[in-house]
Amino acid sequence: MSGFNKAKVDAEFFAGTGIKSNFLCNRGYGDTFKIMPRSPRPANAGDARADPGFRERSPSRRAR
Repeated sequence: MSGFNKAKVDAEFFAGTGIKSNFLCNRGYGDTFKIMPRSPRPANAGDARADPGFRERSPSRRAR
């Protein structure tokens, strides 16, 4: 997650160290009675996976 106050996170969790925060990652499970249901996926969300040439054109695949 981005868009958080890095200075406050660093002061709270990393005070006195050389460590600085870059992003936040929430791992775990919410209360199933309080969390909102997942939003629907965009209509074009599967386009990249449906394109047979996508893997060959992907920069991360060429670097290997």
